[in-house]
Amino acid sequence: MRRSNKNTPNDKSHQSGNILIGGNILIVDDNAQNLRLLLTILNAEGYKVRPAPSGAIALESAFSKVPDLILLDIMMPEMDGYEVCRRLKENETTREVPIIFLSAMDSISEKLKAFDMGAVDYITKPYQPEEISARVNTHLTLRRTQKLLEYEILMRMVSENTLQLLSRKYDLILTAAGEGILGIDCDCSHTFVNPAAATMLGYDVEELSGKPCISIWYPDKTVKGEEKEAEEKKQPHSNCLDTDCPCTRP
Repeated sequence: MRRSNKNTPNDKSHQSGNILIGGNILIVDDNAQNLRLLLTILNAEGYKVRPAPSGAIALESAFSKVPDLILLDIMMPEMDGYEVCRRLKENETTREVPIIFLSAMDSISEKLKAFDMGAVDYITKPYQPEEISARVNTHLTLRRTQKLLEYEILMRMVSENTLQLLSRKYDLILTAAGEGILGIDCDCSHTFVNPAAATMLGYDVEELSGKPCISIWYPDKTVKGEEKEAEEKKQPHSNCLDTDCPCTRP
């Protein structure tokens, strides 16, 4: 039996190229016809859509299960979209959910008020399916990117804290060790000295930390090297005619 390669209705999001397939969207409108239209447009794109015919039902739905995006009508009885938005922004669990306002009002003042309330976009009626799809897809993509960045930042913080804890743990182990243990960098300076090593060398830990190890381990060679350098400075340079050179001074 040959299988059909045709997409099922639930696979339409693959055809439309949506980055977030199955995004959870809450749509709020007291007009049943508008709700049906939005449901049809967004279901065709493969999103999971929850309709709410009033502000009160919308709040209950959003608080029980936080959506990825909210499409919110402004003009509604009892509780308008602005009040719904205010309550959503006051709640810690729904504060960051992007809200797109829906309205038949197209004035600049209304749009500015919507953005002042915290909306990320504003769509005017009558609805255009292509515009709804494009704007919803854009804001769900931005929301997903924001969540990924927040997760990455959290993971980095966890990793840094873990490394700091491990570093402290190993420092405590090395400090408590009975054997002398030294840490040396590429410049031959002490980066770590435990008490046992400091005692062996006859110094305090603070005296050795960050100090060049050659001057500590081989003090005689260091002094002799400094004396030799000073003696060489006193010797006349061959063919030196510079009267300001230290080698020509008495």
